[in-house]
Amino acid sequence: MTWQYNPYIWPLAISAIVAWAVAIYMWPRRKSAPGGFPVFILLICAGFWSASYAMEFASADLQGKFFWNKIVYLGIAPVCPLWFLFALNYSGWSPRNRTTYLLLAIEPVLVQIAVWTNFSHQNFWTHIELVYQDNTPVLMHKYGTLFWIHAAFAYLLLIVSTVVLIQLLIRTSHLYKRQVIAIISGLFVPWAGNVIYLSGSSPFGNLDLAPLSFTLASCILVWGLFHSKLFEAIPIARETLIANMPNVVLVTDLHNRLVFANPAAQDLFGKSVTRKLGQSVSEILPKIWQTLEHLKEHTHTEIELQKEDAVQHYELYFTLLHNRQKHLSGHLIVLQDIGKQKETEERLTELETAAEQANRAKSIFLANMSHEMRTPLNAILGYAQITADADNLQERHQRAILAIEKSGGHLLQLIDDILHLSKIDSGQAEVNLVGFDLHKLLQEIGRMFKSRCEQQSLNWRMDIALDTKHVTGDANKLRQVLINLLDNAVKFTSKGEVTLKVDVRNNDQIYFEINDTGAGISQTDQQTIFEPFQQKTQDKPEGGVGLGLTVAMRQVELMDGNLSLKSNIGEGSQFSFFLTLPPGKSPTVKLDTIDWSSAKRLAEEYAVHALIVDADETSRKEITEMLKQIGATVETAINGQDALHHISNQMPDIVFTDLRMPIMDGTELLKKIHQQYGKVATTLIAVTASLFDHQRQGYLDMGFESLIDKPASEEQIYACLLEYLNVEFIAEDNSAVPQDPTDIDLTKIVLPTDLYQNLLRATDTHSITDLRTHIEMLSTLGHTEQYLGQQLKELSEKYDMAGIAEILEKLETTR
Repeated sequence: MTWQYNPYIWPLAISAIVAWAVAIYMWPRRKSAPGGFPVFILLICAGFWSASYAMEFASADLQGKFFWNKIVYLGIAPVCPLWFLFALNYSGWSPRNRTTYLLLAIEPVLVQIAVWTNFSHQNFWTHIELVYQDNTPVLMHKYGTLFWIHAAFAYLLLIVSTVVLIQLLIRTSHLYKRQVIAIISGLFVPWAGNVIYLSGSSPFGNLDLAPLSFTLASCILVWGLFHSKLFEAIPIARETLIANMPNVVLVTDLHNRLVFANPAAQDLFGKSVTRKLGQSVSEILPKIWQTLEHLKEHTHTEIELQKEDAVQHYELYFTLLHNRQKHLSGHLIVLQDIGKQKETEERLTELETAAEQANRAKSIFLANMSHEMRTPLNAILGYAQITADADNLQERHQRAILAIEKSGGHLLQLIDDILHLSKIDSGQAEVNLVGFDLHKLLQEIGRMFKSRCEQQSLNWRMDIALDTKHVTGDANKLRQVLINLLDNAVKFTSKGEVTLKVDVRNNDQIYFEINDTGAGISQTDQQTIFEPFQQKTQDKPEGGVGLGLTVAMRQVELMDGNLSLKSNIGEGSQFSFFLTLPPGKSPTVKLDTIDWSSAKRLAEEYAVHALIVDADETSRKEITEMLKQIGATVETAINGQDALHHISNQMPDIVFTDLRMPIMDGTELLKKIHQQYGKVATTLIAVTASLFDHQRQGYLDMGFESLIDKPASEEQIYACLLEYLNVEFIAEDNSAVPQDPTDIDLTKIVLPTDLYQNLLRATDTHSITDLRTHIEMLSTLGHTEQYLGQQLKELSEKYDMAGIAEILEKLETTR
């Protein structure tokens, strides 16, 4: 390798020295300005580019010049990616992970590979030769495909960088526009140098102006960052803002020492707080410190502070402070005075409480008044119906009595609606969650409104799609909501049809929809239709005072639902709502209403296989004798392990197990059965002598169906058979065991359709004579029906038609 003198060496050497000198200046300041570190590396690469390019001019032979030409690309390749990184960092879009940096490093690495392996593929330079210009050897080369790909990528990064900085210029405040303009101006210097050189129109012959232009651009960039004096406006503005801020501002360091307090903090804590800077917050502001110990990273809370003789309320905001390297550097505490806000809130609370108490008092009065009016009104209606059945009434008397019945029925409905509404408003209404048969409830309502629709020449349609039959919810409130909505639909529909649609949407969400083809409801009326005593303005039918929809909406809301309405004039109406009704068990008879003294044995069609598990022999024998005397098959085991042996041979219908036993106790036995045979394989009843009330729910949650206290009685054992195995008992005379007529198992009663319809019609029309005639027919159907008749008769004597209707809605009919 030989050397020569070339005048272009001097500007390139000066360019390298300047670039590295500015880099040295930049090093301690690289973290104080956005994009400082990429600029520092950019200056190193620009200086290396100029220095290696100078060495190429100093070489006199082809081998030397080509070697230094390849060295040049160690500085060229990273320059544009670094400029791009600076633009992103300076604009606030700095990459948050290392992936972006690695992707940007791929192209410079590939360039090095292409440059140093060009001899094998000649795709970066296709031709290289040494020519003499004015007796000076110059390296001439023709660029290949890989070079132009590299050039395109570099120009693309410069274009994107320019666009990013121009966008920043557009959105930044006027204080920073001068700085951004300076940086953009510096970016156009390498643009111009590259275009001049690649176009071959450089006035300096074969000198590539790029290293000089990038060095100049970097220097302009550094000048824009540090010497445009624009950053000096930031602390001035910041100090002015904080000094005039009404909120208290405190700053602590990593050691929880107070390092800053604004004038508002001095007003609150005293002038001495500034003299205590550097001390621990726990010492000078203990109340603040106690609150901070209970806060998380970014949060706020209310705090009470003593100022002079008064307690003041503040909202405390606590934020972690991080430096540009995302390292925690301290804490920011801001206190905002919310005294007036608290006074307003307390006043509003007082007014709201007073309004609620007044509304509750009104509702209680209405509820009591409605209840007191209902009793004499039932008597009036009852005696009016009895009088109407007399044979010697004149026609004018019959018309008068009919008017009494019609007006009384209207008033009774009004009282019922007021009673329901006032209970909800006064907070007396509660949701009674029980297991019930939803499908059966819907069928009962369907039969009721099918008859109503037929009387008005309307079509009745039900569309029921349920995955489960038994659900948990308030059956009575759901029934009343559906009846109110359907009654409203039938009342306002003169022709067409009324439809009830029910299906399951999400999980336990059940959707109810009532559609009619009536006159529809105007948009104006829809704004007030759910308010009390509001009705649609057009086509008012006789009867009704506008409470049915109000009661329905309130009861749906009470069950955590939302009643919606869609309607247009002439297109009918649609009422819909969702209710959460999780799976549940069907209700059964109350166990304490059975006359167990007459229960002698199981009915012939029932067979019970029971397993008694107890370490105490006396307890085993007692329960065994109780079950054997009614005809049950009984096996015994002394612990859970012994019980599993019996179960492996034959699964019992029911297991009575003690909880405390050696080897394997009752809870472990339950777990084993559930693991090996499933949770519905058999019924498990816990029998124990050592159980506190607060422990009972825990064992029920484990999977025990019920818990019996020792010593177990016949009533408790037999009641479990009735409750969980649905058996029937017979008395000594082979008759069914009688039950309390006020609480019979309605799920087991199936009435003839004609009788059911007659009972329902007599109840709807308040016809006492017809009702009692049909009730007498129940005694001819069987024991259970006889007890039902006794209950209905007692209700009819009290003229409690609503109670009778509620019972009838729960009954099944033959098809």
